[in-house]
Amino acid sequence: MTPLVEKFEQVVARMRGSNQFPYYMYGHRLEIANRLLEKDQDKVQKYQKYPLVALRQDFEEQHSNGIVTYVLNLAILEYTDKNYTAEQRYENVFKPILYPLYEGLIIAMRQSGFFWPGFMGIPPHTKIDRPYWGVQFSEKNARNIFNDPLDAIEIVNLKVNLKSC
Repeated sequence: MTPLVEKFEQVVARMRGSNQFPYYMYGHRLEIANRLLEKDQDKVQKYQKYPLVALRQDFEEQHSNGIVTYVLNLAILEYTDKNYTAEQRYENVFKPILYPLYEGLIIAMRQSGFFWPGFMGIPPHTKIDRPYWGVQFSEKNARNIFNDPLDAIEIVNLKVNLKSC
């Protein structure tokens, strides 16, 4: 049985086409942050971080009648300029990069053939735009979620089904 994290890696690979991105990581948020920090130490890998699809673990699996339902949380991340205004973030990051990646992710999931029964529409989830994503404190970001300044689309409670073995 192929683990969901590997199936999801194949979904992200479908998004790439002729590009080498988006990149993909999975794990706990701190682990992903640490792996991104490690990439900063390598002359080549420091430029191979974003855009990134990050699948956050742990995730739920509900088993019933040969179907496994997963409830996933993930983020699509892109490096940003910390001095951008909200308008600049939407014009320079969300519209040209993050929104197309979000749409591409949904299409790649649909086309992957992994999720059963095959869905033709968008699987149930909550989408959150996260301009200059950080830990909120008194109406401002106290610190970044990751060490780099990032704009993100967070997808929470994404429900997908797979046939169990």
